[in-house]
Amino acid sequence: MHPDGQLDSNFAPSITHGCTANGCFGFRDSVADDSKGAIVVTSHDGENSLIHTLLESGAVDSTYKRPGVGSIAAFDTVPGAGEVVVIRDFFAGRIRHSIEKYDTNGERDSTFRPRPIGSDSSHLSTIKVIGNQVYVAVGPVIKRLNLNDGSEDDTFIAEHDLGNIHSLSVEQNGDVVVGGSPRGVTPYLDYVLLKLKENGNAKSEFSDLSFDFGEEELGGGFTALPLSDGRIFVGGNFNKVNNRATLGMGFVKSDGQLDESSTTGVGVPLSDVTAIETLADDSVLVAGNFSVAGRDIAESAGPYRRNLARLLPDGSLDRSFDAGTGAQGSIHSISLQSTGKIIVLGEFATFNDSSYSNLVQRGGSKW
Repeated sequence: MHPDGQLDSNFAPSITHGCTANGCFGFRDSVADDSKGAIVVTSHDGENSLIHTLLESGAVDSTYKRPGVGSIAAFDTVPGAGEVVVIRDFFAGRIRHSIEKYDTNGERDSTFRPRPIGSDSSHLSTIKVIGNQVYVAVGPVIKRLNLNDGSEDDTFIAEHDLGNIHSLSVEQNGDVVVGGSPRGVTPYLDYVLLKLKENGNAKSEFSDLSFDFGEEELGGGFTALPLSDGRIFVGGNFNKVNNRATLGMGFVKSDGQLDESSTTGVGVPLSDVTAIETLADDSVLVAGNFSVAGRDIAESAGPYRRNLARLLPDGSLDRSFDAGTGAQGSIHSISLQSTGKIIVLGEFATFNDSSYSNLVQRGGSKW
């Protein structure tokens, strides 16, 4: 994205929300796949979730098979390889979750055969490809798989007391950052952020943080990503962190304490942060459903930002990043390409007063 927030005028996505000859497209997710400059998105045709790759122009790659893989709960791409790993929900006596890998042509890799994960009910799912490992979380279960054949890494045994995993990321030192709702607590209303060591043991020196969404709130998503300086940026629909008033976003220090120097006043009042991306300089892209962001922005004053903003490492709003009137609707997913371009996916018909149906690309060279 350019510092002035101009749209990439060369990008005209051919996948939109609604029913077309190719099916009914919903609001799933998007991942930037730099192996061939493609954008991977998922949609739904009424029966199956479909995987698509889009070219830089936004056109659907007609050479990709577009595999239908049941109901996709989560997916990630293999950096530099053009492969896609998905968690698929299906019913076989009870709800089960299959992990599958697809090659650059959309063909399923028959040599990748991990054991399905069973559950008594539908759970949140997340997946993350790191090097030659695949981290998979379904409900309270966290597994680490070998990317080549899908075999389970028995040296990784996750120790935690969460009932549902909503966010999972891996730091450079191998520590696993996990966010989710505790067992016995209503999902989407309370979350805990914790760290696991590379072998899955709980990292006791990291003080688990509690995020409260409030009794009157409907709850919402929760997401966390590590920064290169050792801190963690968190976003969601919470209004308290360890009983301290904090609206929607915050920075957490490496020991698990809230970084109050960066977090003071950070907020997106009466709204929700659904997606974040961290940049090389530790600035953070935040997206979702909000109207203001940044520790220096009061609820009724300051520059206007709708559903997409960039924060500097100290938590203040990066005023050089301006998407204009932004998305006229919620943003569900943002992805970065190595070229510096940003993929934005969500429920909107216009972006910065230009007609776009749920998927836009913005160009830039800053990152």
